[in-house]
Amino acid sequence: MCRLASFLYLLMIALGLASCDPGVSIENIDAENLLCVTSFISPQDSTLTAYVYRARSNGDVAGRVSVLEKNATVVISDGKKEVFLVFDPILRTYNAMNPFGAAKDGTVFHLRVSTPDGVAVSAQSLLPPKPRKPEITGQVKDRLYEFEMLWHNDINYPYYDLEGKLSSNLGDSLYYFMGGGSQVSFDQDLYEIMPSDKQLNGVNRVKGWTSSGEGFPGSLKASLRVVHVEEANFKYWKTYKEYRNWGFNVDGGIIPNFKSPVRVFSNIEGGFGVFASQNASEPFEIVLKD
Repeated sequence: MCRLASFLYLLMIALGLASCDPGVSIENIDAENLLCVTSFISPQDSTLTAYVYRARSNGDVAGRVSVLEKNATVVISDGKKEVFLVFDPILRTYNAMNPFGAAKDGTVFHLRVSTPDGVAVSAQSLLPPKPRKPEITGQVKDRLYEFEMLWHNDINYPYYDLEGKLSSNLGDSLYYFMGGGSQVSFDQDLYEIMPSDKQLNGVNRVKGWTSSGEGFPGSLKASLRVVHVEEANFKYWKTYKEYRNWGFNVDGGIIPNFKSPVRVFSNIEGGFGVFASQNASEPFEIVLKD
């Protein structure tokens, strides 16, 4: 349920900040000793996943594969049990089955990553409270299913995201993160949306739309749920978007960009990246086509 598909690119940002911009230092770590780690954890995920990269000096990167750290020891724990993640050369990630499906709100997760030559980083994450299940009403209009999603936030927790899933009897499910806002859809650009820090205390409402399934050859079902994200998750995406906008103005903007580059948020001690948790509500399911 995480935006892991884009993190291969996001981690390259760390390499650029570490080796290209003398104005941004990451704890004065030599590029060769800088580990870049990204991992998100959720009780609703069946698998734990971590990306581990090692920075390279300028001119020493022949592609994404060249900066993969393939021989690291990656451990995630909840203070009671430890899980060792194993490197998958096809996916280029460290993975393990998730034993934390019954984790309670407020669980503290710990991440440790070390390499054979002695480079080590660590981080910790606090599991946010699980949100309440949303309620959805909707109708078909002009081949679209238009809906209103309502949920209650009675614990004054501000950081949230919305997740949608389309599933069919014809193939794999498609997941969509929708970000925060008054209107959402199942086809928003991943790079233009992000978690929000403006969840209201009380009733929250959003309007959205998706395909009605008209003309689709198989069955079609949509499900939506609210996701409480950790503050670190929100800060990571917020600063990444700011960095991306800064980079666009530098590389492709019409007006010269005289602003200093934005540093992407990191909570990895001794390195760069993010380790954060999130907690999703039970999904509300809609049968679009039998």
